[in-house]
Amino acid sequence: MKINSAHAAAPSPANTASQIAALQKQLANLQKQLMTVLKEIPAPGEEELADMRVKGLQLQITSIEMEISRLSQMAAVPELSDTQQASIEDKLNDQPTQRQKHPTASAGGNVDLYV
Repeated sequence: MKINSAHAAAPSPANTASQIAALQKQLANLQKQLMTVLKEIPAPGEEELADMRVKGLQLQITSIEMEISRLSQMAAVPELSDTQQASIEDKLNDQPTQRQKHPTASAGGNVDLYV
């Protein structure tokens, strides 16, 4: 039987902090990769592959940012009941993603970055 994260025991603050730190490190690496890809000029015929790579990196970045946000918010209110935590997680998962055009992405056209 799979245990929903809202019903699992609350992680310790130290564990949550180390998870956030690891995610932030991973996020920084992905952002560097994205900037490298955006600076590259794809060879003729490889534009679609480059676009797919950018979109893949953006999805990974968005996912990590959402997980950092979720962990941070859950760590801020550890004394809530399981029902309240599940409600907060549902609200976090329902939030629309905000998009911004990246101002330095002139080499690859307009690129949506998720904030």
